Amino acid sequence: MLTFTNGDMYVGQSLNAATRYTHHARRWPQQIQSIRFTPIDRAHLDEVERLLISHYEAAGHTLRNVALMSMPSIIESIGEDTLSIPLPGWLKGTYSTWAPDAPLGPGAALRTDALLTRNQKKLAALERTEFAEAVIEMLSIYLRNILPEPRQLEADHWVMTCMSWSRPEHRRIATITTGKVEGLFITEWRDTPGQLETTLNIAATGGDLPRRLRRAPTASYGSYSAIPITLRSAREFRRLLKDQRILSAARRFALGTMAHQRAMQRAAHNFLLADTVYDRASSNPSSPPRSQWRRMPQ
Repeated sequence: MLTFTNGDMYVGQSLNAATRYTHHARRWPQQIQSIRFTPIDRAHLDEVERLLISHYEAAGHTLRNVALMSMPSIIESIGEDTLSIPLPGWLKGTYSTWAPDAPLGPGAALRTDALLTRNQKKLAALERTEFAEAVIEMLSIYLRNILPEPRQLEADHWVMTCMSWSRPEHRRIATITTGKVEGLFITEWRDTPGQLETTLNIAATGGDLPRRLRRAPTASYGSYSAIPITLRSAREFRRLLKDQRILSAARRFALGTMAHQRAMQRAAHNFLLADTVYDRASSNPSSPPRSQWRRMPQ
C-alpha cells in the first residue's frame, strides 16, 4: 500500500515488490510518502486486494486505483496533476458540444468496405423487425446524453453492435459497450417475442443516488460492479435520465470503463447503425441539448 503526500492511497499487489515500487516511483515522482506491504498467499492476492480497496473506499479515503474500484470517475481517483501526460478533454470529464458531424478518431481505420458489407447485413436484419425504431431511439438517447466525445471515441473506446448473437432463451438486439463492459444492452426474450428489455448500467457507488437504488443489487463484470436498471421503452429511458443523479452515475460508468481500457471486439462495431443513430440523435427535437460533463464533487 502506498501513501502519497496529498493523503491519497494506492492498494496493489505484486510478486516482486521492489520492481513494482520502482515502477510506481517513476509514475508518481516525489509524491510517495510511505509504503507498507505484507506477504499474502498467491492464491488470495486478488481477494485481499479487493477487500482492502473496498475497506478504504468505504472509509472515505481517496484511492488512485482504477481497475478494482467501484467505477469512480478516473479524474477523481487519479487526479490530473499526478499524470506525466496531458489528459484529453473527455478523460477530464469535459467535452465539446454535441457534434454529430465531427470526424471519426482512431476507430476510422476499421471502417473498411468488407466491414461495412457485414454491417449492412446486420442493420438490414434489425430494420426488418417491428422494433427497429424503438431500438434506434434508445441508442440515440444513450449516445447523445451519456457518451463523451462520441465521434472521436467511436470504435475505439466504445462499440455499438447490431444483432450480434443469440442464445436459446434470448437474442441480443443491440449493445453499446464502453471499455470492456456493456453500458447499454437491448434484449428480446424468446418467450415474449417482439417485446424488448433494455438494461442500463450505472456506477454502483459515488454520487447521491436515489434512495431506491442505494441498496440495489449490483452486477459484477470482472473487476467492475454496476447497478443494472431495466427499462421497457424509450420514453421510460428519457424520463429516467431527467434525474441528474442517475444521469451522472451513467456517465461515471461510461467514463470509468472507457478510461480504464479501449473497447473490446472493435471489429464488431456497426458503423452503419451508429450513423443511423447519430442522425436520429441530431434530428429528434424532443432530445434536449446535452449539458456539459462536469467533474463529480469529491
